[in-house]
Amino acid sequence: MRKFIHYFQDFLSSHFDWRLYLSATIFVGFFVWLNFHFNFEKEYIGYRSWKSVGGFFLLQLFPFYTVIAMQAYFKQDWSIFADANFWMLTLAGFAILAFSRGFPYTIELSQIFPSDIRRFGARCLMKGKRLFIVILPLFLLYWFTKNKFGYENFYGLTFKNAHIKPYIILLLCMVPLIYLASLDDSFLRSYPKFRDYGAANALGVPKYVTVGIYEFVYGTGFIAIELFFRGFLIIGLAFLLGKDVVLPMAATYVFLHFGKPPGEAISSYFGGYILGVIALYSGNIWGGVFVHVGIAWLMELMAWVQISKVE
Repeated sequence: MRKFIHYFQDFLSSHFDWRLYLSATIFVGFFVWLNFHFNFEKEYIGYRSWKSVGGFFLLQLFPFYTVIAMQAYFKQDWSIFADANFWMLTLAGFAILAFSRGFPYTIELSQIFPSDIRRFGARCLMKGKRLFIVILPLFLLYWFTKNKFGYENFYGLTFKNAHIKPYIILLLCMVPLIYLASLDDSFLRSYPKFRDYGAANALGVPKYVTVGIYEFVYGTGFIAIELFFRGFLIIGLAFLLGKDVVLPMAATYVFLHFGKPPGEAISSYFGGYILGVIALYSGNIWGGVFVHVGIAWLMELMAWVQISKVE
């Protein structure tokens, strides 16, 4: 834990500028309000269409470039916007993320499942598709640029400096916060994500089997999220942006959560920032994966706890 404290002491001592942080926080806060007031993501972008792919592309790159522009303004250094590598990497990365978020073919691919488990299969496919349409394209991007940019590993998928104990402490600290969040009605409208749709009966297995299948697939999808936000956006772009990569990533991470409960979207700003600093200094993302999957499963668990109280 002392090492983590040192990370933040060093980072803040050289990067913190109250004008920048205040501006970025107001910017993020305004768009969080705008999204949830007008239901922007669901009403104007939608899901599972080429229109939504284009919408998510603009939605996710907007906060990233905006906060980078803020940093450039306060530092009076706009040179990053003249770097062709910066544009090539970021545009390619956000295209991958947008295709994942708006993936148009989930319904068509779900036809491979028998009709009596098709809705359950489609839900698992929707959550598990990131392994194939985020990780594989990112690996290809990494493979073709690793020698040019001197990457030592695949965007932090290394066990070097992967110290899990501090993340266990961090996860335990989240338990009471997640429990309090689960008391809100908006939380229970989003969680648990699991839906059986009669699949257990159709397969002739206990319900805990379909719960286990879904939660496993659901958990693996967060590897892709960590690989993109803490791996690609932090470790993959640090050679261009240095410490200036953390705050834009945190802002962009909030926009990823516009379809989630408001409290989760707001907390993602701080959680993304913390995990971003740790990824930048440690050079790996496994701790973030552990926390991210752990929080996701805790949210599922707390939702089941609240539902069981009602029943």
